[in-house]
Amino acid sequence: KVKVAGGIKSAEDAKKMIENGASRLGTSAGVQIFEGWKE
Repeated sequence: KVKVAGGIKSAEDAKKMIENGASRLGTSAGVQIFEGWKE
């Protein structure tokens, strides 16, 4: 498993990390990312 932490501020950033193999994300912007993901 790969965890990425730091610098993830948007749903677009999160999607890029997941596409590149991340299975876990560590971020303080979870709500913002989730809201952007729904759009």
